[in-house]
Amino acid sequence: MARKNEWLRNTVINTDDGTRFTLKYYISRTGTENGPVFGVSVEKYAGDGALAESETTPPFSESREEAAGLAACFARNSVTPCALLETLDECIG
Repeated sequence: MARKNEWLRNTVINTDDGTRFTLKYYISRTGTENGPVFGVSVEKYAGDGALAESETTPPFSESREEAAGLAACFARNSVTPCALLETLDECIG
């Protein structure tokens, strides 16, 4: 199953100690024999542009719109890769 990521948006966060990170949010698409299924990926980049961490949810929906809506909500709330799976679990329970 090949996975493709479609960029959705970036969010910049500043920590209390002045460190700046960029969070990049993607809709992940995995093709199956029954059609595509979608999830969300988040990448966190340090101020120097180096990838600091990333996480991808398992595919959770056959609806691209549902995945895009959750990804947009995660971006608005600056969900980081380390919190992605727990946040998804809280959202779709």
